[in-house]
Amino acid sequence: MLRFIIAAISAALMFASYSIKAEDRSVDIIFGGDISFAGVIYHSVKSGNCTYNESFEQITDLFDSDIAIANLESPFGNVEHPPSAIDNGKPVHLLADPRAVDALKLLKLDAVSLANNHFADYDETSMNTTVETLTNHNIKYSGVNYGRKTFTRQQPVIIKRNGIKLGILSYCANDQGCANQRNKTYIGTAVYESKVVLSDVKKLRKVVDIIIVFLHWGEEFTVLQEDFQVKVVRSLHPYVDAIIGSHQHIPGPHYYINNTIVVQSLGNFLFPMRNTPHVAFNVDHDKGTKQKAREMYKLTEKFKNPSSIAKLIKLTFNKKGVVRDKHTTSILKLVLVINIVYIYVNERKIQHGKYCVIKTIKTVMAIIIVM
Repeated sequence: MLRFIIAAISAALMFASYSIKAEDRSVDIIFGGDISFAGVIYHSVKSGNCTYNESFEQITDLFDSDIAIANLESPFGNVEHPPSAIDNGKPVHLLADPRAVDALKLLKLDAVSLANNHFADYDETSMNTTVETLTNHNIKYSGVNYGRKTFTRQQPVIIKRNGIKLGILSYCANDQGCANQRNKTYIGTAVYESKVVLSDVKKLRKVVDIIIVFLHWGEEFTVLQEDFQVKVVRSLHPYVDAIIGSHQHIPGPHYYINNTIVVQSLGNFLFPMRNTPHVAFNVDHDKGTKQKAREMYKLTEKFKNPSSIAKLIKLTFNKKGVVRDKHTTSILKLVLVINIVYIYVNERKIQHGKYCVIKTIKTVMAIIIVM
């Protein structure tokens, strides 16, 4: 009898210990912004000045995380003989050599978002090449759907690490490059539409612990949120754990709304741009917001080229959501310090004006106000 009691107590203690450990499990995710291997990067590699991997060699340590995700802005295809463009009136078309995928592997990316306004720059040949290249290199992708309807549900990316199951959905909220041409091809970008997104999210919530939504949204080079972005956040935040933004080419603010973290824009992780204007601010806001805009503009005046600066953000999740207190300081009760790194483009001069585009570390901390 005594042996039975001891065995029962031991089993109970083991179960309790397991339960505590399961509750304490967490997963770290690093998020990167827009990546393009097109244009100047392609020509620098083609001319023999550098390799695709060199763009990231100085920052690989920053991707020491359980999961790494970024936005792949340039689809893969035959750059020397590109397929037909879907919209010839679009001012910018991006296309990258599939061999650039090696640089994504160097960063140990687990997944990329393809829901952006350049995934469908060219016909289905390029889009299919992109998903096939990623699949062949064990990189998952979100933000792609099939059929000729503008608003169609997508297959989410599901990743399980440390006993935590994460679901990732991605949507493009732009007209040009997304909504206005989605019905022209069978494969294409998942376009944001409130009813479709909420349906996707609610269905996904039944099978995962954490939901992360990537949104390609907003006006380029703007810092303050538009009314549309505010509406999207209000609609989504009760159902998701993180909203990660891209497209605006410069780092934007990040904040909490209840238990959901919103990162408005990560900026250009690797997206060389020339003669970029200073950050702009929306004008359809109240007086208090305009005052904040003036203050933020003073800070950005120090940046020579705002689009050359991006931020990486590392978040910790457990089964309940973002682990907010992990980085809380004892001094600032209303301010949260999270793992965030600002990086910028260093154009390494070679000769005769040729250069490589290399990402290097700028600074290593930022603060975020708890909303």
